[in-house]
Amino acid sequence: MTSMLLWFMGAAILATTCSAESDKSAFCFSGKARVSVYGKGSILMSELSVGDFVVTGNDKERYEQVYAFGHYKERADPIEFLAIHTFPFDRNKRPLEITGQHMVYLHNKQNPVRADSLKVGDILRGDHYTGLTVTKIKKVKRREQYAPLTPHGTLLVDGIVASSYISLQEDAREHIELGENGFTVKISQRVMVHMFLSPLRMYCLGWSKEPCDSYNEDGLPPFVAFGLNLADWGIRQNVFVQLIGLAVFFMILLPVYLIEDLAGPEHGPLMLVIAIFTLVLYKKSNYRVRIKIRHHGQ
Repeated sequence: MTSMLLWFMGAAILATTCSAESDKSAFCFSGKARVSVYGKGSILMSELSVGDFVVTGNDKERYEQVYAFGHYKERADPIEFLAIHTFPFDRNKRPLEITGQHMVYLHNKQNPVRADSLKVGDILRGDHYTGLTVTKIKKVKRREQYAPLTPHGTLLVDGIVASSYISLQEDAREHIELGENGFTVKISQRVMVHMFLSPLRMYCLGWSKEPCDSYNEDGLPPFVAFGLNLADWGIRQNVFVQLIGLAVFFMILLPVYLIEDLAGPEHGPLMLVIAIFTLVLYKKSNYRVRIKIRHHGQ
């Protein structure tokens, strides 16, 4: 375990990306995975685009828009994926190809688990909460790697409900352990990364999609590349600086996240502007009241 509290932020940033120096840090779906898209039917992950509406496996929101990719690239060197075979199956169904640290949902369980924690006999959540029993898990090598992001962080891939995110902890439990003595923070990486991406969701869905579909030479969008650099810098700082960074992280992102949750990502930007404008007016009127009271007191 790292003793760096900025690892907490780094986990959130890294959980969106497949940018890998090695197989261990590759988090994504293979290009051969299939998703169901509104108006297009079943397509390969490599054919999925920002703006497409995919089946999520979430009964509340049947289709959700892909607002960005955490990674979008075909690598020169292949990386390792797990090919997860399930039953019941039909002749057209392929195994789910996913990296080990990516998360999937078990049947009738609220929180997702890492793919590399699955074993034969586990029951995964399928569409409409059907159960799919794991019958075989193999390792395969693929070059294409994609990490689509949806507003609620889930999507149906090869008939299995999967998360858009990964877990850097082996058991993906709902708290994060920091420090050599096992200091715990009662919040999961999944919640942290979802909060971290709140401004991006509101921008991509409420303002413009164009910047959300651009990538550098490593296949990383600008927000992920910036986040990785920030996390790398933060991890090398002392604990005092990291505590300040963590406090700033929550002070900035928690209000934005709550506004998004209240208004939705499409209307979040407008609500945020209204909230800031209201706060400025309140501060200004409060200042005038204090001035008047001061004058009356004199």
